[in-house]
Amino acid sequence: MWRSFLTASLGLGAVWIGLINLADAAAMPISRGVKQNAVQRLVSGLALSGSNAQEAIQALNVHPDLLCDGNDNNTCTASTPSPNSNSYIAAEKAKSRAALACHIARLVFDGNGQYVDASFDGPYLNKTEVNCSASEVGLALEIVTFLHAKFAVRAGGHNPNPGFSSISDYGLLIDLSALTNLELSPDKKVVGVGPGNRWYNVYKYLDQSGVTVVGGRVPEVVLANSSIVNANAQENSDLFFALKGGGPNFGVVTRFDLYTVQHNPTNQVWFEVRVFQSSENENLLRALVDYEAAAAKDSKAGITFSLSLNLSAVGFIYSAPTPRPDVFKSFYSIPSVATQAPSTIGTQAQLALVFTSAGPAAKYDIISQATGVSIDLYLDAYRRYVEIASNLYNSTGAILTFGLQPITKEAVLQGQRKGGNPLGLSAQEQQWFDSTVTWNDETHTNAAHQAVTSMGKVVEELAQAKGVDLPFIFQNDANHDQSPLRTYPAENLAKLKAASLKYDPKQVFQTLQGDGFLLSKT
Repeated sequence: MWRSFLTASLGLGAVWIGLINLADAAAMPISRGVKQNAVQRLVSGLALSGSNAQEAIQALNVHPDLLCDGNDNNTCTASTPSPNSNSYIAAEKAKSRAALACHIARLVFDGNGQYVDASFDGPYLNKTEVNCSASEVGLALEIVTFLHAKFAVRAGGHNPNPGFSSISDYGLLIDLSALTNLELSPDKKVVGVGPGNRWYNVYKYLDQSGVTVVGGRVPEVVLANSSIVNANAQENSDLFFALKGGGPNFGVVTRFDLYTVQHNPTNQVWFEVRVFQSSENENLLRALVDYEAAAAKDSKAGITFSLSLNLSAVGFIYSAPTPRPDVFKSFYSIPSVATQAPSTIGTQAQLALVFTSAGPAAKYDIISQATGVSIDLYLDAYRRYVEIASNLYNSTGAILTFGLQPITKEAVLQGQRKGGNPLGLSAQEQQWFDSTVTWNDETHTNAAHQAVTSMGKVVEELAQAKGVDLPFIFQNDANHDQSPLRTYPAENLAKLKAASLKYDPKQVFQTLQGDGFLLSKT
């Protein structure tokens, strides 16, 4: 293996860019001698030494049958087919490769206290988690690529879909929660943010500087070959475009550089969160349509809107120190029964605290569907929701919600002005419906999933019938039965696939990643 490191100067100072050409066993003939040479190069590249290096070499050389040649799909499959078949035997080998990868990961990461024992099966762990720095993400990818082992990547762990940011059976979980670096540029125009951060921490860090953040500029990405590159409008611009909605198909983002903004001279915002009885839900929907019309002319306004069978919550957010602005006036006459957050002029960090209070632990599932603005759609969909949610609650105790996320035409146009993205959003007023279901009993998982999926289908079919359907599914709120990437324009999907082949020529993120909204599934 050869390595060379270059330094590139960005707005945040010097950033290491590693250029790594990994000559791993997966790219070499399968003779034992050649594999031993590849093992030596891997161990050297992982910076192992002494007894750890010897243990790694011994473990890898004892199992030459697990060092696949990268050309035989049957040999290297990570699937779990039916027993008593050649593919089943291959799957058992894939499980053994994962166990061996976990063993090597322990040797690499244990010295830094960043290795978590997860489960044992046979002589090695078959499932484990490593907390990585940016450079260590590259080491973890070297291990899984060399052994053709299953892996997943987790940052905040927000996605509830099975296997999207977790390991359910066997493999290596690359955890980014330790990447909490924050660095504001001297001119305060850009802040570097690690993906392990929570938004409250970002806002709190920036409060003292009089700026805040709303959008991205430069991701730092670890590619499948372990190299670290920057992606922006000038450098790797095709990768930058792909990352803005393309999903987990290209690399692991280890730093975001975000533009900062100053809302006003004091950088304060106004917010309030009110709670309503469900008997007011239809009135809230009518008020929302009036708000959407008003918000189209006032870019300072934002709203959170979630209805349920019991209590519903609406959050009003305005990026100026203006109490009770007129843009929300359609809601003010609707009686509320409680206040989650009183009328407040404060900072975004204070606002974030309101929305980060954790509820009781529960299983949850989600669904997403975009539509145009229509009170007829909202009311008809809500009435069907009441039926579905009531039946689900009465039979399982699971709670289904009904949420609408207004997106203004101006927000879409701003995305286009900033270089565009693959989403292909229509430049019009719209909403992104989301429904969340929570439950505790594992035996109710299928019923909960069927209910939330049915709710998404109801919205889709009603929108089609009323002529307000939009061909878009918001990836952050989509469940594993949906395919957000298929809703993107064909030319943009082709760009995503081209970027995937360019930056991940061995298709590591398509074949070894546990699950996700992958291009290989489109």
